[in-house]
Amino acid sequence: MEDHVSFLRRLYHGGYGLNTDGGKFTAWYAEEGLRFAQGISAEYRPDARILTWTEAAERIEGMLTAGTFASNVELEEALGTERRQIGEAVWFLRQDLSEDARDRYLPSLADMERYPADAGRDRIADRIAEPEFRSRFEEDLRVFITDYAENRDLLRFRYHHPDELLARVEELDLPMRSFSSALPELPSVSAFITEDEIDRTLGAGSSYEGARGRIAAYFAEEHTSREKIAFLKKEYGEGGRSHALSLSSGSMEDYDSRGIRLRKQDCVDVELSWTNVVKRIDRLIGQGRYAGPQEAEQNRNGRTPEAEEPAEPENDAETGVTTPVSEPQNASERERREEDWITGYNSLKERYPDELVLFQVGDFYELFGEDARRAAEILDLGLTMREIP
Repeated sequence: MEDHVSFLRRLYHGGYGLNTDGGKFTAWYAEEGLRFAQGISAEYRPDARILTWTEAAERIEGMLTAGTFASNVELEEALGTERRQIGEAVWFLRQDLSEDARDRYLPSLADMERYPADAGRDRIADRIAEPEFRSRFEEDLRVFITDYAENRDLLRFRYHHPDELLARVEELDLPMRSFSSALPELPSVSAFITEDEIDRTLGAGSSYEGARGRIAAYFAEEHTSREKIAFLKKEYGEGGRSHALSLSSGSMEDYDSRGIRLRKQDCVDVELSWTNVVKRIDRLIGQGRYAGPQEAEQNRNGRTPEAEEPAEPENDAETGVTTPVSEPQNASERERREEDWITGYNSLKERYPDELVLFQVGDFYELFGEDARRAAEILDLGLTMREIP
């Protein structure tokens, strides 16, 4: 049961809104458990019903046993889906080994070199189903994990999590329970973006480092709504970010001169004017749910968009954007800047492992590692190789 609880805590993030014949219902996944309430918010509702994570795990197991949790198709495909996801993760890990490491580690995957990407991932998924191959691969991966802890340069890109990958492969060795279901498919549902998700997204500030503290400090001063709007427009700029709502891969936050637009898969978009954003941030600060006093104080005398134009960084690990820079005067300076770029890329890729990350270098964009291979295959582009410190 402890394993089930730990798994659910990792799986559930943020919140979820559901339209039903009986009205709107909202869930929020908190430290103490899952909070449920009728309406458009649940996180701070005093009347919310709380289901502990243990109770949730027990209830899900009961529904699986009764055949009311998943459709028969989902149950049939569950193990194959897990193997395919593991196969993809293993393929990416193998491809991102450094040149020196490729000949020394994961020898059980040596014959995968002759397969193209899609076929290689499928081949690994098939082999993972074989106990003998799985045993050899697990031992190879343990050796790599031990050495990788001492030498991070064994991987060119560091968004991989070999420990978690090993745990997933080892779980395939466990005895499997069989479930059945009488459901041909689950009922279709209509979802919505909850107030909790909107507040949490606004409370994160803009994409720039330290933004939340700067915003809190500025709003703590005497400013008109018009001045706050101008401040936020400069602080946010124009752009956006993915995984903005409950860490959902199907969600986005976009901002421009008109305001902020929130999108989430299967939900109606939420569009907030800057006037509305100012009102919401004022409310969050008044409720103590924005930046804390210490964070605001640290930024009160620091850079704000109102005080001066933001400096253009050569590399911004938060946004993954690099500004065009003049040609370095010597090789060491060029290497330093290349190292800055790849460090920024690694930082961003760790946060968005499921996205293709395009990194601006001068007047064009580059993709690295497996992202580059996948983009080249999809767009029929040529691949280039170069040394990166």
